[in-house]
Amino acid sequence: LDLLEGKLNRAIQTCGFCDEELFETILSKCDYVLYDLKLIDDTEHIKYTAQSNQKILHNFVTLCKSGVPHVIRMPLIPGVTDTAENITAAAKLMKENGQDYIELLPYNKLTGSKYPLAGQIYQPNFDEKPEPQTHEEIFAAYGIKTLVL
Repeated sequence: LDLLEGKLNRAIQTCGFCDEELFETILSKCDYVLYDLKLIDDTEHIKYTAQSNQKILHNFVTLCKSGVPHVIRMPLIPGVTDTAENITAAAKLMKENGQDYIELLPYNKLTGSKYPLAGQIYQPNFDEKPEPQTHEEIFAAYGIKTLVL
């Protein structure tokens, strides 16, 4: 990265799942961050990812305090991340950390088509048929603007 210093912008797309020291180092080298929030409740996060979200939430707060330009995004997975409970928790977390904008990413039903290319079988542990709910009214109640992509 040092060879490119001042020659191009450096951006990262992340969910922040890494140790805080590494996150701070990477953040110090970035001009822009796309940060994905998914599940706020730790039990739900473990259920779907087999990992705690404590590092993710800690790094989210670090990002919010950093001054590095960023956008918060939320992939909307039907019945998983798009629930009123999860959206409310995300809106509260954002409000507590001075965030007023989020981009909502509806679940892409073509996701499964990528797995055979990697020699894997796509077996989601949720019903991917329903359209995800955006719950924009919940974000609005917390003063958070939304953009559905």
